[in-house]
Amino acid sequence: NRLPLTYGYAVSPHHSGIYPVVDELYIAWKQYLNISVTSTEEYPKSKPARSKRGFTFLGIKVLPRQSTGVYTKNVFLESVPHLKQFALGGSLFQSVLFNEVNIFMTHMPNYSGDRLALYVFDALFQLLNYTTHLRLFSRKPTELARIYQSNNKDEMNGGPIWTNPCLYNRKHIELWPLNRTPCALPNVLIAGPQKTGTTALLKFLLLHPNVCSSKQHNVTYEEVQFYNKNRYYWNGHGLNWYMARFAECVHNQVPSTIIIDKSAGYFDNSFVPFRSHRLLHQTLHLVIIILDEPMRRAYSWYQHLRARNHKTALKYSFHHIISQRNSSNKNVEAIRKRCLLPGIYSKHLKNWLKVYNRNQLYLVDGMELRKKPIPILKSIAARLKIQRTDFEFSHYVRYSERKKFYCIGQKKTNPNLLCMGKGKGRIYPPMTLKAKAFLHHFYSQPNLELKHLLTKLKFKAPAWL
Repeated sequence: NRLPLTYGYAVSPHHSGIYPVVDELYIAWKQYLNISVTSTEEYPKSKPARSKRGFTFLGIKVLPRQSTGVYTKNVFLESVPHLKQFALGGSLFQSVLFNEVNIFMTHMPNYSGDRLALYVFDALFQLLNYTTHLRLFSRKPTELARIYQSNNKDEMNGGPIWTNPCLYNRKHIELWPLNRTPCALPNVLIAGPQKTGTTALLKFLLLHPNVCSSKQHNVTYEEVQFYNKNRYYWNGHGLNWYMARFAECVHNQVPSTIIIDKSAGYFDNSFVPFRSHRLLHQTLHLVIIILDEPMRRAYSWYQHLRARNHKTALKYSFHHIISQRNSSNKNVEAIRKRCLLPGIYSKHLKNWLKVYNRNQLYLVDGMELRKKPIPILKSIAARLKIQRTDFEFSHYVRYSERKKFYCIGQKKTNPNLLCMGKGKGRIYPPMTLKAKAFLHHFYSQPNLELKHLLTKLKFKAPAWL
């Protein structure tokens, strides 16, 4: 009806698409209607009212909206006998008391019959006037967004922290588009760190008929990197993109019982434990972490960059890079951090243990994985309760004398072995004595802390420690 949209604010029919987020809605609002502000009652969950938060997605600010206690069906007071209590000291009163910005939505039927919208706000404002010194102001949505963001910068400068629309809130699944697959989420994480054998472990586990992982991606390949990369976690990708990576696992003729997200950059990223726990905590079985000898891991990362013709790695020696603390050369500093910091295992494990309990972590000795992978694979299968009498890892995982590590190949039907690509299992020139001495000193205290932590948690210490 050509109604003017002068406030840059909108909500969608039935509130669907705001949260859980449907990207197309935000894109259309931004491109065609110049919408900059919206609101939702559902993030991260609808109750209690004080828990509601805001976020920003694709440049549109999403403010928390509070419930008035009256809905479309409520015309007469007898249909909502609790309404006076709700306003007079109940959650509606508390919402205004504890939130500096409040957005409410009423419906046309609330202004007919007993005019409940006017009834509830008249009662609320009288109580606030008699019992508090609060001063109330009305502002345009864009101004409310500015005020809310100025007081909640960390919250509003990032996108939403995703939750599971299938399990976290029944209403969330009701708001989900019918053409989406909201339940395609992993229940196992192989978290890394990089250059410890995570790809080999994934390939071996995928031999099991009940195991599936994300489909190949033209940028991240077999990895997803959802929780550690904002460009995937937000910025036009988000939860829909993440679930699409696993859709084939639930659409198979026989759906997989174990779905793995293998992303080796997860382990040492401080955001990942919290983000992954918020989304997966009700369904996640295991977080698998490989603890390889950190000196070996650091050197392997450097050699990996050289093999990929990284200019800085080709220009400088390994010892030069790792020993240049706070280098003015940004490329040297970046490589130094990626070589050294993931190997401070105790620090990163403590970060995971802030949100996951000890029994949800499965630690793998990187040295044992290279030498004797079969017992590790069987142990993981037992933890995941997917043992089968018609399947044995030993029938498919065999040692290659040529590559000097384990590869894939069935003895009876395929005598040839399928090994990892040329980028895996490289043989490097020996590390210099200077580099060894530096790394030994660098990791001596972190390794001692790791040993104490593993002992405290009753984990078996890796053989290299």
